[in-house]
Amino acid sequence: MPEQTLRPDGRPVELVDLGFTLVSTSLSARVETYPGSAPGTRSGGPGLTGPVLRSAGVRELGTVTLQDAHPTRAQAKQVELFIPAGGPDDGRLLLYIDENGGITFHLPQLERQPPRGIRAGREGLLRFEVPLRPPVAEPETTPKVRGIGGMLAKKVLKVIGWKVVGVAARRVGPPLVRGWESEHRPTRALSWPTLFDPAAPDLESLIPPAGRSLLFIHGTFSRAATAFAGLAEDSGFLREIQARYGDHIYGFDHATLGSGVATNVMQLYRKFAPGVHNLDIVCHSRGGLVARVLRDLTEAQLKQRFAFDTERGQYDSDLTAWGRHWRIPDGVQLKVNRILFVATPNSGTVLAQPTHLKKYLDILMTATNLLPDGFDVTVDAILTVAKLLLSEVMPVLPGLDDQQPQSSLLPLLAPTPRPEDAAIQTNYSAPPGLQAVMRAADEVADFIFGQKENDLVVPTAGVSQWAEVVFEPERCLPFAAERGVHHCNLFSQAETREKLLAWLTP
Repeated sequence: MPEQTLRPDGRPVELVDLGFTLVSTSLSARVETYPGSAPGTRSGGPGLTGPVLRSAGVRELGTVTLQDAHPTRAQAKQVELFIPAGGPDDGRLLLYIDENGGITFHLPQLERQPPRGIRAGREGLLRFEVPLRPPVAEPETTPKVRGIGGMLAKKVLKVIGWKVVGVAARRVGPPLVRGWESEHRPTRALSWPTLFDPAAPDLESLIPPAGRSLLFIHGTFSRAATAFAGLAEDSGFLREIQARYGDHIYGFDHATLGSGVATNVMQLYRKFAPGVHNLDIVCHSRGGLVARVLRDLTEAQLKQRFAFDTERGQYDSDLTAWGRHWRIPDGVQLKVNRILFVATPNSGTVLAQPTHLKKYLDILMTATNLLPDGFDVTVDAILTVAKLLLSEVMPVLPGLDDQQPQSSLLPLLAPTPRPEDAAIQTNYSAPPGLQAVMRAADEVADFIFGQKENDLVVPTAGVSQWAEVVFEPERCLPFAAERGVHHCNLFSQAETREKLLAWLTP
């Protein structure tokens, strides 16, 4: 951990052990460096640990920490970090973690003419330009957070790298993400009582027909075990749903990024045995769109959407051939009776637009860092998608594209919910004690949503506001901003579980 001093005079500071160079004209700070293998930069919990990085197919190249000599001085501060460019197959990103736990991704720029005093190897230099956020004082009673950054009272610059499989892969986003999802987010049907267990196996047999079954469908980046963890912790809730559905309770794990919603539904059909299935569905976020497509679209419409997914998602020949010959399995009849929508973007979410992908990932990384007990998105999933930020042309991910407000999928769905349907939504505002550390994510989300109420990921009103109607008050549970309830901890609220049970009553 060599220690050096950075002065605000523009003089380069060589970080010899990393091969990096640091420059600033506005920051005076004590600098420490950690090689990629150093344990000192690791954190417990959901941090950037070796297994997490390996799961995302990236490695840590080095970490630089900055202890501001004048943290209360009100002035704009910025640093530039120069690193070797590597070869054409080397991808590089920088994560900046501020003192309060806010996280942002930063993309490199190729420096063809190195600044004076900075040496460049044969491969050239990459420059990261990082505006620094000022620390915000927390009340003495605020719990101190040690998340991904793993350090307090310091600004952390963490460089990650990976090998790109051929230069053309920079422009091929969906297949790369889909490959990761096939390994880490495989399509599975999960059964009672293990469906909320992260290690639950795929259902060995097909789901049998029943007079009444309950199906849980998760949202973007997630899995059933993590999305519905708040339900699994309530033994009383579990007893109640088993009393109503017996063992006919299931979960659906599936890819949510590289595959479109129609593709998910076609894959879901394969999990049912011949017969009549009467389904009630509890869904979270994007899972609500899966539920609506399952209920609303015909076989012909699903195949038309699959052809669209094939183009957007650059499906391989095997998947394309499967979809071309797909049919609803003989004898399978799915009747979706009621859908309980929790934080579903029924009117779309602007965060799904490619132009907002970086900000979306910034929000998710910050929330995952600071709200680890309630956020169901994992760091390896975020990092896998973050690698697409280096693409020369921002790719369209079908799983996100279906959630845009201008999505061609939404007009195909029923414009009004059924009387049995219900909605749960929240307007997130960081509560006292988290106002400082969550300010970056909350303020960015508010800006992107045009200052309209949102839960960090989807617009609040868009859950219950459909194309032609708004849910009746008795069929909607809203959480006010002062509750501090966000997109991913709705199932941890007692009111949510109480309403779900009431709405699932025959």
